[in-house]
Amino acid sequence: MHIHLQVYLNDALNVTAQATTQLAFPEAITSAVYATYAKGPNTSVPTNSADNVFSDGVSLEMLSVTGDNTSGYVATMTVSIAA
Repeated sequence: MHIHLQVYLNDALNVTAQATTQLAFPEAITSAVYATYAKGPNTSVPTNSADNVFSDGVSLEMLSVTGDNTSGYVATMTVSIAA
């Protein structure tokens, strides 16, 4: 399970994607969500290492997640953009 993230710059109305990445969830969170809610083909990738978008690891893409299946989750990450 991951979220796609694209950064766009608007330069004189010429909007262009400048960066694309994916954001990873801690595996304990993914397991809890899959066990409770998920049904279907996306549950066939149970770990970040099995997800081909993270072939280089998740050290720079890992979200900080709080919460639980009952109250919901909040995921945060600071993304820095340098021009």
